[in-house]
Amino acid sequence: MILQAKGGCYLTQTADVPIEQRHFVQTVVVHRVEDFSSWREVTEAEKEKMLQQGTIFDVEQLSADYLNKIDTVLAEIPAHINEKYIAPADAIAHQDYYPVWGDTNAKMGKEVEAGFKFRYRATEDEPYTLYEVVTPHTLSADNPPIPPVMLLSAAANMAEEPTTEDSSGLEEATVTEEPVVYFMPVSAEIPAESDESEITNE
Repeated sequence: MILQAKGGCYLTQTADVPIEQRHFVQTVVVHRVEDFSSWREVTEAEKEKMLQQGTIFDVEQLSADYLNKIDTVLAEIPAHINEKYIAPADAIAHQDYYPVWGDTNAKMGKEVEAGFKFRYRATEDEPYTLYEVVTPHTLSADNPPIPPVMLLSAAANMAEEPTTEDSSGLEEATVTEEPVVYFMPVSAEIPAESDESEITNE
């Protein structure tokens, strides 16, 4: 009997075997029905993760010094993760590494550029949401993100509408207030302008 992995996937052992002994194959020949349970299907991403774990992590290295190094690395990630571009879907999948609003790496008074990401929740009972800065500004406790759209400045972007005449016959400008959007929740969805339907073949 033949076990066949579906397209883009691999078959690997279900047992906990060392990475150097682990197989990733498309087909497996089994002689008994009971042998089916010895294999499971994994995606390309799962395969790569397993290979990386086998390369990066070695149980023989476990020690207090090793754990201290891991703690140092984890503590440094929130301070530097915004220095590199990470795709929205990946950022959401790893949002626990991003700084929290108000903490050291996203403290009030910090000047932030578009693309800066942080986690925020209004109360401790809510899960964190990952937000992205869309307008450069200085973080302020007076202007926290307010889902679903963050309108942080009700007095910004003053715009003039068509003029009107007053009782004296003089024209005066009517001023309206347009709030500025400083933050938006990070979305894994592909923007409309990037839709594959718009791609043409020459």
